[in-house]
Amino acid sequence: MPKGDHWNAAKCIQGEPNALQLQPDQDLGTTTRKECRNQVRCPADEQRQFGCPTIRTDIPQRKMKSVADHQNYGDEPEAIDILFPATYTEFNVHEHDF
Repeated sequence: MPKGDHWNAAKCIQGEPNALQLQPDQDLGTTTRKECRNQVRCPADEQRQFGCPTIRTDIPQRKMKSVADHQNYGDEPEAIDILFPATYTEFNVHEHDF
């Protein structure tokens, strides 16, 4: 292998794109489906929010959460808590117990 021509894992995944490949797509920000637009139809809906919130506060949380319930009610741990758990978490002692 010639010197200076080193391929690592990042180059294998990302490659070496040219300037044309780095340009945004022509249809970026527009829908490609007919009759599926986030446009208001009447002036009264100017402040309307489209879509569904990520954290659901509009539906009640069940007392016993099922494994099949994929809704986020805002009580899930943050990424930092999953990556670096507290010292006593392995003994099922959590921060709110202190």
